[in-house]
Order: sequence, then structure tokens, then C-alpha cells
Amino acid sequence: MRIAVYTIALNEEKHIKRWYESAKDADYLLIADTGSTDKTVELAESLGINVIKIKVDPWRFDDARNASLAALPGYIDYCIALDMDEVLVKGWKKDLPKALEAGVTRPIYNYVYGWDENGKPDLNFDGIKIHARRGYRWKYPIHEAVSPYKIPEVRAKIDLTIHHFQDKEKSREQYLDMLE
Repeated sequence: MRIAVYTIALNEEKHIKRWYESAKDADYLLIADTGSTDKTVELAESLGINVIKIKVDPWRFDDARNASLAALPGYIDYCIALDMDEVLVKGWKKDLPKALEAGVTRPIYNYVYGWDENGKPDLNFDGIKIHARRGYRWKYPIHEAVSPYKIPEVRAKIDLTIHHFQDKEKSREQYLDMLE
């Protein structure tokens, strides 16, 4: 079984090391850089992360994610779309072989999105950004979702957790036009 962790990035140098440390046990790491002007690309390459540069105009998250997905090698079994402000929790790989053997195309995992003032998880839900390499595409320009494409989807809950640490310094203003 081979696993790829992939993402899109723009000026994410402050998150690269943490992202890499959580995902480094994957068989393939990919960052699709969308025009960073900081040290995102240089730092990622120095860690051995595969980096491609993409341009999406007009900007749509689904188009960027589909470009990154298309760049993954064909030998990959599972893809994990892990944003730069997210981390895989230790032990993340243990249930994936059983899921693959059972024919699961969409492993469902625990996603911790928010934290209380004491640093404890306070917003959890089922995550859906792990998928089979073939038969999936991203859709929607914002709040994009990966969806099955010409395959029957098989979902199963696995013991895997991803933590989200929202970058509150990043403006979300650019999303307004896409939301309309």
C-alpha cells in the first residue's frame, strides 16, 4: 500500500516543518505552490518534499486541488489532502491497510477543527479528505469537496485523527467573490 499526502500552498513557510513532520511517513509528499513569495518552496524542497508550481486563473480551490491531485504518481493507493495548517496525529497509518484490503475508497477519520481555551479539542467531526487515488475529483470553487467520479464509493470509519490549527493571521477576504 502506498500513501500520498498532498496540498496546495501560498506563502506557508511557517507551517512547512510541522506539516512535514506529521506526514513524513507517507510514501509521497506533494505541495502544489500557487505563487509563494516567501520561502515556502525552498524550505519544502530542502526537506525532500516534491513541489510543483501551478497557476490557477481565475482562482478556484477545486481547480488548484485537481491540479495537485493530477500530479500524484499513479502507483498511489490512498491520497490524504492535508492543508498546511493541519497535522496527522501519530499512528495515522495503522488502519489504512485494512481499509484498502476491505475495498474502502473513502476512509472516514476524526477531524479536530477547534480547540478550547485550555488547548483541548472542542469541535470534532468526521473528516472526508482521504480518498482512493483513482476515481475522485475536487468540485466547488470554495469550500471544495472531493467527490467520487465514475466509481462506487465505499466509506468506512478508521482510527486516524487530523488536527487543524487555523492560521488566524491569514485574511479570508479573497473568498467573498467566490462565495457569491
